[in-house]
Amino acid sequence: MSQPQLPPKPRSRLFDFFFGTEHSRETRETIELYSRVFQLHAKSEIGQGAAGPFDMAFSFCSSFIERVPTPLTADFLAAVRDIVALEERMFVLPQVADFDRLSMKEAVDLRTFLRSKEWFHLNEPKVLDLLHRAIHTVFGTIAEAIPDVSEQSLFTIPVIYTVQEPRDLVDEVSAIVNKDACIDAGLFARIRERVCNNYCAVSDIRPDMMSTKTIKRATKNNAPLNEIVKSYLGGTPFADFFMSPVPLKLGDEEFFQQGRGTLIVPLPAGDVGETGE
Repeated sequence: MSQPQLPPKPRSRLFDFFFGTEHSRETRETIELYSRVFQLHAKSEIGQGAAGPFDMAFSFCSSFIERVPTPLTADFLAAVRDIVALEERMFVLPQVADFDRLSMKEAVDLRTFLRSKEWFHLNEPKVLDLLHRAIHTVFGTIAEAIPDVSEQSLFTIPVIYTVQEPRDLVDEVSAIVNKDACIDAGLFARIRERVCNNYCAVSDIRPDMMSTKTIKRATKNNAPLNEIVKSYLGGTPFADFFMSPVPLKLGDEEFFQQGRGTLIVPLPAGDVGETGE
């Protein structure tokens, strides 16, 4: 990926005051904002390419990755990488060929993005710490719950079935991405929008209208866990991760009925697993 180029110096404010139009003044302000953000991006280790989404994911997972069974390490890292990669303002500075030719919408969208990126770089340690703690809350909890696994096992269950209170965890994900601190920091914006729309759909509520209906939480929904994950977290990296297969380490005395060879998979209370002959 080519590096963004520093924009041309804008005309002076005095020139714009006497001869400029509203458009030229907005263009000058956009160029000035871009120049400030360009400098912040260039000084940041992230902007320099020293910490991409995978590097950041690896750093975030380091506090619990040793507890993750080897066959699942890649799934954990990939999920966290995909979540981190959605925070585009951390890694991306858009290139602009000609500021004067930006449409009104393009200019507004660019300034909105640049202001958000500027705020991130000015508060980088705080935002990264908040993101790290949010990631650890979800994935560290799952790392503690994963049962014994075997790379050679043919029998698997989704990650979500290994958690003691899976519906609570689904609601916890929603609570985390909707925390005031995360909203104020501009974190999880795309995930938050999708999760909110999903909860509204499950609750038969239009997200664009006021409603007196109560949101139906996952803890109040008796649907099978695979449907819970799809309904509440579909369209986010959390859904793909929660449905990742965990290869179980089977013990005859625990998983097979004597004389029948019927697989009995222990699932969270309230969920009925499939059996295989």
